[in-house]
Amino acid sequence: IGQMAGANAAAVADTVIRNATDQPSVGSLAGLWSTLLLFVGATVVFAQLQGALNLIFRSGRQQLNGAVAWLKKRVFSMGVVLALGFLLIISMLATTALQVAFARLPSLLPAVGYVTTLLLYAAAFAFLYHYLPDRRVEWRQALLGGVITALLFTLGRYLIGLYLAQAAPGSAYGSMGALVLLLIWLYYAILVFFAGALITAVIDERAEA
Repeated sequence: IGQMAGANAAAVADTVIRNATDQPSVGSLAGLWSTLLLFVGATVVFAQLQGALNLIFRSGRQQLNGAVAWLKKRVFSMGVVLALGFLLIISMLATTALQVAFARLPSLLPAVGYVTTLLLYAAAFAFLYHYLPDRRVEWRQALLGGVITALLFTLGRYLIGLYLAQAAPGSAYGSMGALVLLLIWLYYAILVFFAGALITAVIDERAEA
């Protein structure tokens, strides 16, 4: 978060996570219930993303209806959440391993870190574009769209970082400025995600034509 949205936004996220983990009721029934609600909320978000991607990829004819289909989508959304969490863990392990491997070549670390981050972004976007829509997108098209989206995401991260550093739009909101910056970044990330989905949908339609 600090690399993408800045130190202030990272401080807000760190405070939220710390307050959640420091609660004495985490191990109690209330803590378990809160964790369950958080997990369910994440699946709802992915279900909404799935609905939007169904419109973009024109998979209306292949959508499943009914209670059983709704349950399948919720279970699938949970699987997506777990898979992305696993990918996040893998990315952290890979970053640490690369830092150790290239410790004697510090001049190569920035380039290696950039390429690794770009590949992980591309894999995550391709995973979402392939599995979330009801109509399966071929891996070749999904990977190509994932790479394009990852490039846009990385470029946008750099540009929006410059904008936030120069314009400081959160300064007008006082103590809530860091939260405003985080929301701005999240809004931009969603825009890039759906722009990449549109590009992937066009690539997929041309491949099928």
